[in-house]
Amino acid sequence: MKISQVSGRLVLILVPVFLLVLILIDGVNVPFWDEWSTPGEFLNIEKLTFADFFRQSNESRLIVPKLIFLGVSKFVGWQPKHYMVLGWLIIVAILWLTYKVCYRRPARGGVQDGVGLLCLAFSSALLFSPAQYENWLWGLQWVIFVPLLCALIAYDLQRRTRSFGVRLIITVLLNLVGMFSFSNGMILWIVSFPFWREALEPLAGRRPSKREVFRWLAWTSAYCLAAVIFVRIYFTDYQNVFAEPPLAFVLREPSTVVQYFAAWCGGPIHSNGVMHIVTGFALLLAMLVSLAWLTYRIRTQSLSKNRRYLGMLYPAILIMVYALGSGMMTTLGRASFGVDQAYSSRYLFHSGTLWVGFVAALNTCRLLAARRQQQPGYFRGVLVGALVVFSILLARTWNHFYKQFDLWRMGRLQTLLTVRMLSYSPKSPMVARTCRWLDLPPIVQALAAKHLYDPSLYGDWLADAVKHPHPVGGGQFRVLPSPAREIAITGWAISPEKVKPADSVLVCRRNKEGQPEPFIMLAVGYRNNEVIRDTGKASLGRSGFFETFPWPETEDFATAALFAVDEQNKALHPISRTP
Repeated sequence: MKISQVSGRLVLILVPVFLLVLILIDGVNVPFWDEWSTPGEFLNIEKLTFADFFRQSNESRLIVPKLIFLGVSKFVGWQPKHYMVLGWLIIVAILWLTYKVCYRRPARGGVQDGVGLLCLAFSSALLFSPAQYENWLWGLQWVIFVPLLCALIAYDLQRRTRSFGVRLIITVLLNLVGMFSFSNGMILWIVSFPFWREALEPLAGRRPSKREVFRWLAWTSAYCLAAVIFVRIYFTDYQNVFAEPPLAFVLREPSTVVQYFAAWCGGPIHSNGVMHIVTGFALLLAMLVSLAWLTYRIRTQSLSKNRRYLGMLYPAILIMVYALGSGMMTTLGRASFGVDQAYSSRYLFHSGTLWVGFVAALNTCRLLAARRQQQPGYFRGVLVGALVVFSILLARTWNHFYKQFDLWRMGRLQTLLTVRMLSYSPKSPMVARTCRWLDLPPIVQALAAKHLYDPSLYGDWLADAVKHPHPVGGGQFRVLPSPAREIAITGWAISPEKVKPADSVLVCRRNKEGQPEPFIMLAVGYRNNEVIRDTGKASLGRSGFFETFPWPETEDFATAALFAVDEQNKALHPISRTP
């Protein structure tokens, strides 16, 4: 096996495996925000109807995801972490298909040279970028990956058959899967055109007969009619989820919209807001220059070469058009929320795929030109130079954002602790952070009764244990300056009997009888050097906790009691307060 083949496979394997390890370590098996309604509330419905499947979720109609949630729940219940892995698997499939249709075909069998491997590594690092940590660690975000996967599958199947009917059926079905998985799937009706090969015939100098033209127009009309019908069905009883019509904001604030779109294009690279906008404009300018060069090349070279040339470029162009369409939809819907939202972690998948498609297109042009020995040396040098610069920026992005996985894990551990306390403290101020628009206790109780989701509720042992805490202390805490009506505390908590970080911290308030009563629980796992200094054990370094939460105005926090929780021994160790 050639070294380039080995390197190519390592590029395809190493980055995805690294992300999978991060997901398995930092993913927490707890629902978050929108998950409480879909699939949370959905799985609690006793008699499901089509309306329940068709019901709008934000801008999307999640018919396909709901079917998957329902089917999987029959066997293994509802485990959000399973769907984090599902999202990873979908991106693995997208990377493989991108390699197959954008790299292996132009390279004649998949043997990549150094530049091709650099392009492939860049694409892999973008698709699996930790900058989109929310997409990796949120059990519902896998739905945004589905439309692009459907587009690539449709393209791969379309080029394998000449049957108009087969191509129409598979494309329509895959478009429906994409559209009813995520709202951006509607773009597939444009980018997944099943008869693109016939559309390229005139560019090859071939004049189709009238019968062939009529046949192509008839099947194209059928496809367009299917698109109109299903898009119309999608928007039946559709509710606008934005504060004002998107087009009204575009007309009123066009400069903000342009800046938002440019910032969205530059989102995959970690930087400040201005540099995101500058990077986005640079990418758009590079794409326009490349389009002008491609147009000039098509007009000046022989028609017989155009069909093959555009046929090789088509999958990369498909990826770019889908990404641009997604960016425009995001811009129209979200620009009114401010430019800072443009590079939110949730939106970086689609902006990343724009870069992936553009790099794949440049690499394809390079390979096709080199094959005819028409490639100028400076073209290769410029491409390599640009890739090196952006690879350095991407490495900086990775270094910054993989740390966010740990912070996200701590936040979701706090959510899990809040859910586990719902039966005892349903009005905890932490519940609003979990989902402020739903009444969570009934949802959790119903899911637990159906054995669909088990939050491992604490039960009454905490209330009993606070009356008889263990005499050995389990840590220290101090109060930090904070806004009025909120308490900010930090410290460390350990299980002294096991000499390891505590499972959590229990904060108790005083009831009417003056007895401690469980109020909220805090996640333990932050890095804290004070515990190493006080105990002399480096192994306890991740025993820290930090949280800010509302506290009843009528009570003095000095009366609160904090305990380090040891779940295995059902023991509470007092945590002392330091100045």
